[in-house]
Amino acid sequence: MINEWWDKHHSMGGSVWSVQADWNLIDSPQDWIDNIFAQYRDLSFEQVLEFTESDVTDNSMHNRDILEEGSKIYYLTEEMRNYKINFVPQLIHEPWNNRYRIHPGSGRTAALWLNEYKKFPCLYVHFAEGDFEIPNNSMQIENVTDLIQAVCFQRNSKPEFEFYPATICERTRQLDREWNYVSVQPWEFIRWSEGTNFLNYKKSWRENALDLWFQLTKG
Repeated sequence: MINEWWDKHHSMGGSVWSVQADWNLIDSPQDWIDNIFAQYRDLSFEQVLEFTESDVTDNSMHNRDILEEGSKIYYLTEEMRNYKINFVPQLIHEPWNNRYRIHPGSGRTAALWLNEYKKFPCLYVHFAEGDFEIPNNSMQIENVTDLIQAVCFQRNSKPEFEFYPATICERTRQLDREWNYVSVQPWEFIRWSEGTNFLNYKKSWRENALDLWFQLTKG
């Protein structure tokens, strides 16, 4: 599937780039982190305990978004400190908003910030139309083998890929509520992850949820 996507993307004039990003290219996540941690601090011990003990696929609990985001940031920050992060985040260009942003990868971006990275690797998928621009400090990826290597960050891991349209549609809204572009060309984003192993990572950050709560409330 990744080979088919690669060939189709390049046949339309698209390209893929490895980017050394910094906080001048994308906004600092500090305010977002502070907001999540402030709400997390106000949760009760019982709420956080229920979250840690719930089934990993159970997303029904109250304040689940705050519990999920906060514990994920905390877990990924520790994992990054120990050089255990598998994959780089993806960089997206939104000319209509005059910005680049990370998606997916907000948790990893928060971990990069909290670990005081000044520069960090991202992958950028370029669409050859409109006002999309390749960012500075970029190196073009020449083949699928190099793409798979460029996706890896601190560990040499095997990514699983999925694909979705880079134009407004129901599928894209589900995966990225902020994307706001319409194209007549069949451009597609790619996403990379641990695949079926992802639930094990989700279980791990939920197990760390109380550690973060105690850290935030101890003062």
